Amino acid sequence: MTVDLKSVSMHGKFNHSRVRVLWRDGLLRAFGVVGLLLELKTAEPVRVKKSINRWIVSTDLGPLILKGKCMTCGGPRWWRLMRMPEDELWETP
Repeated sequence: MTVDLKSVSMHGKFNHSRVRVLWRDGLLRAFGVVGLLLELKTAEPVRVKKSINRWIVSTDLGPLILKGKCMTCGGPRWWRLMRMPEDELWETP
């Protein structure tokens, strides 16, 4: 199973203002317009109760909080990343 969070901010041990997060088989990868930013072994992202656009991810380094961001903002480079199929993005080095 793959979880694809197309546009989120990441807070915790690692802080990024806008990333696309893919989670598959215990591995979380965060991508920015420059490419792969982060790869961690984690638990599956869990949606925060009573929240539509927040997730918590448990890691060995502490929790990461992911907050949904506008998917249409960010310019042409971000739009290219957003439109990329998740399987193609996952294979990106």
